[in-house]
Order: sequence, then structure tokens, then C-alpha cells
Amino acid sequence: ILEELPCVIVEGLTDREQVGIMLCENLQRNDLTFYEQGQGFQMMLDLGDTIDEISEKTGFSKNTVKHRVEIAKLPKAAIEHNRFQLTISDLIELEKITDVKRREKVLELSWDSNNLKNRINQEVKDQKIQKNIKTVKDWLKKCKIEKEKKFPGMPFSSNYEKVITINLEDIKVWNFTKFKEKVEGKTDLTWTDSYGTLYVCRKLTEKEN
Repeated sequence: ILEELPCVIVEGLTDREQVGIMLCENLQRNDLTFYEQGQGFQMMLDLGDTIDEISEKTGFSKNTVKHRVEIAKLPKAAIEHNRFQLTISDLIELEKITDVKRREKVLELSWDSNNLKNRINQEVKDQKIQKNIKTVKDWLKKCKIEKEKKFPGMPFSSNYEKVITINLEDIKVWNFTKFKEKVEGKTDLTWTDSYGTLYVCRKLTEKEN
């Protein structure tokens, strides 16, 4: 239809600028997958562009750029050879799992979107528990309370008294000072954890039993 097209010849570009322009133009293609877009955005990041700069250059929102980059962290095979048709919502949900290897494992085991969501929620819960248990363990170490290794079922035994019960899913309500008062000066305490709960217990004397 057009007999003439405007052409601009730019000289003096650095290699980084040339590659950046090439990537930026390539990302405007309609046939790119989310994964391919993510790879392109990551390459631009590697060249030194920020999320804001990529958004400005490509016209994609900052959130879109961030999500696509997260998608590209997964192996391509994990996305292409899963058991069901992934949606962009599924892939964004996966971002809740911080460890990319765990994302890949959860995706591999899931058989549909609902199952994927359930597995993600469980994984997020486990992540939170693992993070919180480290905080609590450090506190117990300062209090010189060691883990019970021989009798993990002690919280449910009549031979032990529960001194502190901690929900490891949420330790924001923790009052370290209050708990310290409960354990201070006691040398017969031990702890164990079970299904997201940590118990600090004291073994009862024969007289108390």
C-alpha cells in the first residue's frame, strides 16, 4: 500500500544499545509465548535495564514484566510438558513459592489448576513453618532448651506437662518476654514439633504423676 517508508539510520550505538533495541523490537511480536517474553525481559535486565525502563521501552506494565520474568525462571520443559493446559493465572500463583526448584516440583506433581492451587497453598504454608521454626529454634537455643530426640510423642504423654504451645504458621503474636518468664530458671524442659506446632514440655516427677 505504501510506496515509501521512513527510515532512520542511527550510528554510534554501543553493543549493549544495539542488543537492547533488537530485544525491544522482538518483544513486540504477537506470536511470542509468555515464556519467550520472560526470556527477553530477563536478557534486558542482564544488559542493565531496570523493570521501569523495560516497561517504558516495551509498553508492557511493570507487573507484566515482573510476572513474565518469574515465568522464565522455570525450565521450558516444565511448562510445556505438564499434565494440563497452564493459564497465566496458574503461573502467577506459582510465584508464591520462592524456591524455583520447589515450583518445578509442585508443577510436575499437579494434575489440574485446582490441584496446583492446593499444592501451592500447602507449599507456602510449609515455607512459613520452616522459616518460623528457625526463629523459634534460635530463641530456644538462647534459653538452653534442647530438642527431645528419643520421645517425639511427649506432648501427648501423661508423663509430660505442656509449658508452651506455639503455632508455627503464625508467630507474630509471640511474646518472647512472656514466654521467657515461663522457662527462666528451669532445667528440665525439652521441645519437639509436630504438624506445624511446637511444644515446650516438662517431664513430671513421680510425685506429680
